[in-house]
Amino acid sequence: MPHLSVPALDDHRRYLSETRPELLHRHDHPDLVVAIQDAKNVVQTLDGTRTDADEPTGGFVSRDPGNVHMLTNVGGTTYLARLVELK
Repeated sequence: MPHLSVPALDDHRRYLSETRPELLHRHDHPDLVVAIQDAKNVVQTLDGTRTDADEPTGGFVSRDPGNVHMLTNVGGTTYLARLVELK
């Protein structure tokens, strides 16, 4: 059974039009992102690929590990989510 790791400070907030290139990162384990407040986001990978990521309140996204990326909130709300890594 996978171990769930929920770091205390891992509440992933992004404000309107906020891009934080210093947060270009990767996850070494599969993860599950649960949207606490909806937002319209764009995920950009290291190679420049951009993907729209609309996340409704209560929705979730699961991802495989290893892809270097950053997230920009391009919508009109503050994005708030919880990230759960499966170890």
